[in-house]
Amino acid sequence: MAKGNLSRQLLKQLADDVLFGARVLYRELDDIFGHVSGRLPPEAQREGLLFARMRIAPEPLDPDEVMEIDFSCRRIKGKQHVSGETFIHTEIYKACPQVGAVVHAHPPHVVILSATGRKLESFNPASIPFRGGVPVLGSQLIYQAEDGREIAQALGNGKAVVLKNHGAVTIGRSVAEAVVTMYLLERAAYAHLISGNDLKSWEPDETYLKVADQSYKFLWRTWYWELENGGAMARWERKRR
Repeated sequence: MAKGNLSRQLLKQLADDVLFGARVLYRELDDIFGHVSGRLPPEAQREGLLFARMRIAPEPLDPDEVMEIDFSCRRIKGKQHVSGETFIHTEIYKACPQVGAVVHAHPPHVVILSATGRKLESFNPASIPFRGGVPVLGSQLIYQAEDGREIAQALGNGKAVVLKNHGAVTIGRSVAEAVVTMYLLERAAYAHLISGNDLKSWEPDETYLKVADQSYKFLWRTWYWELENGGAMARWERKRR
């Protein structure tokens, strides 16, 4: 395959993943103010990211627009506004070359848990991405590159950061991993809240760790399958007609 064709194919797949991830989290988190991004692949021969908001843009803007933004937070392609929170994405990509995708969202139970002062820890296989705890930063809004750099530094070797009373940031090697990690973070926060102080931290063994490192792919594939088939029960509904 010619290099130009490969680059276009990879960019199209990345755009599809970014937009799909944004739509999934809109549904799962009931959040319209978050956003999902993916780092441009090396084949694009330029630095930057593809970016989609969870909310639907007002008319006459394209509701399915995926913007391209460079690492200086300048809009390269697209028509929507580039907000200060975009620095979350650009600064993480600059500081962490291994990161392929970033999500910022406002999952309600994560925000509530942060307001209690309790820390989120691993307690079951689905919460293994948060093993060792999730750092919590202040509740200020993100306006400038310095704010994004603070989040990048707080990540360390982890996969998530909580912004107290505000939201959360998750990362991944792929869009799929970053999106699923945000979903699992919300589920873990909910478990902490309903269990109160009875929930105890759990340290998984190596077997669990190996499985958990790739398990996000199953949930991502299930979401895609649901889209492709028109819903989880669509197959049986078609047979009954």
